[in-house]
Amino acid sequence: MHSLLPAAKFIVVLRNPVDRAYSHYQHSVARGHETCSFEEAVDREPERLHGEEEKLLRDEAYVSKPHIRHSYFSRGCYADQLQRWLEHYPLESFVIVRADELSVNPQRVCDAITGFLDLPTQAVRASRRHNANKYSAMSKSFRAELARRYQQHNQRLYALLGHDLGWD
Repeated sequence: MHSLLPAAKFIVVLRNPVDRAYSHYQHSVARGHETCSFEEAVDREPERLHGEEEKLLRDEAYVSKPHIRHSYFSRGCYADQLQRWLEHYPLESFVIVRADELSVNPQRVCDAITGFLDLPTQAVRASRRHNANKYSAMSKSFRAELARRYQQHNQRLYALLGHDLGWD
């Protein structure tokens, strides 16, 4: 990609990885792809995804249903994913947006993006949320456990970005 688009700019929207993992789990449950409890699904993720990431990295045409359906925790390890891009593009090629900020202050986020892309500012019209589903809250104890598990990953991300995103 870099050889074709060396000056590309990227907009990256990141959600708190704990919330992202639970939302992903709920999506898999709703689609009938998950029967385990959330805690069990996260604990079983390494065995379910064994070898899948290697296949994905080796073959760009490979589609991994286990990775699509069950990568609850690993997809929230954003530093690992961003690092791959930073091997080809400088950090200045990216604008990083927190998903919750996009919901809370869409005009500020839009202004940051249009500024990053050297485009004129645009007024943001009110819109409804898409893909918003209702489900029971995650247990506080497992939320704290996931936040602990993500702590090192988040610290690596914050170091890459040069600032803290304030998650859990």
